[in-house]
Amino acid sequence: MLSIYDLLKGNDLRSIGKSNEVVSLVTRDPLLFDEVFDGIFHEDKVIRARCADAVKKVGKRFPEYIQKKKSVILKNLSKFEQKEVVWHIAMMLGYLNLTKKETDKSFNQLYK
Repeated sequence: MLSIYDLLKGNDLRSIGKSNEVVSLVTRDPLLFDEVFDGIFHEDKVIRARCADAVKKVGKRFPEYIQKKKSVILKNLSKFEQKEVVWHIAMMLGYLNLTKKETDKSFNQLYK
């Protein structure tokens, strides 16, 4: 059986690969969300970018999923260096319930 990461492998950062298929899987089985979210920290840059894309799309439809990851996202903002991941993280911030202080800090960390 293929893993989520097997579905997201590839060579082209300009392609979303099968991230829409992964979004569909997570929509049907929310327990998969944690695995996809953890992929944002994967060692493979293509998998990281595609997981970020999938998490962003799931978060748009189900903001409560991403809200549960708020502390992890905020804690790691300054560690995200890959531009494709940063783009998606920036959009995810819009799905979170942030305080004014968290919003200001997030902006400063992402756009340093």
